[in-house]
Amino acid sequence: MNGVYTQDFNNRHERVGHLFQGRFKSILVEKGNYLLELTRYIVLNPVRAGLVRTPDLWPWSSYRATADFEKKPEFLETIWLLSQFDDDLQQAMDDYRAFVAAGVDANPWENLKGSILGRESYIQKMEPWLKDKFQASDHLRREVLVTRPSLEKLFSGDDDRAARNIKIFEAVRVHGYKLREVADHLGLHYTTVSLLAKRVAERENTKSKDLTPRGSDCAEELEPEGQCQK
Repeated sequence: MNGVYTQDFNNRHERVGHLFQGRFKSILVEKGNYLLELTRYIVLNPVRAGLVRTPDLWPWSSYRATADFEKKPEFLETIWLLSQFDDDLQQAMDDYRAFVAAGVDANPWENLKGSILGRESYIQKMEPWLKDKFQASDHLRREVLVTRPSLEKLFSGDDDRAARNIKIFEAVRVHGYKLREVADHLGLHYTTVSLLAKRVAERENTKSKDLTPRGSDCAEELEPEGQCQK
């Protein structure tokens, strides 16, 4: 879609540049009310965009076939969706039309957390799986935020300075916390947090286990006054 098709479309229509506004993104959705909300949100996109007054006037979606305005194509699956409204097919279609009509102003994204749409219990249930998945490859910041530990949990316990500095590195470079967030939590200046995270990163790159800065008897944790913290 973002490669060969875009190039072919641009060639046929004698245009250049991006064809789509952004890359395709997927989210994890809990079945039931959350998935139902998305089904009507999608078919109402042309209405919200001002292209048509009602969704049945838009021919390029599944709404017309699902709502019994036209014959359903063989590839279109509607059984699960309609079964959420009534066991009687005709009544289910009537209820579906009413459900969609009432959802023009609905906003399902209010309950979106990172890349998961669902109840808090569902999000907690999926966190172990997501944590393994996100650690295996690079992901967008909004996806990483779903499974990162809180600063309270990350810095729990009586860690020595070296262990704490490693956790600072993890908080900033791995879990995506902002320097100011970590600094406020630890009572340090954000430039100190930046310096410590950078030093741990350099040691990780060189495979060194020495966490003490060379040429210094302290960790050079610079406070706003600029003095070395003993």
